[in-house]
Amino acid sequence: MHLLTKGCPRCNGDLSKVHDVGETYYSCVQCGHSIPEVAASRLAGLRTAVVPAVPKPFVPRAA
Repeated sequence: MHLLTKGCPRCNGDLSKVHDVGETYYSCVQCGHSIPEVAASRLAGLRTAVVPAVPKPFVPRAA
């Protein structure tokens, strides 16, 4: 299963890839909004460019 987290343009929910007869689209798990696969791939490209990488937290070791 392929998910785009926080990819829904309507509610900012998670998009799940759906393979239906003759078409492939993404459907929001929370609100049910559906968008074509091409539009979802554009959204995914925008989101990966905007979201910065989160550094690993520093955990001191006990002596």
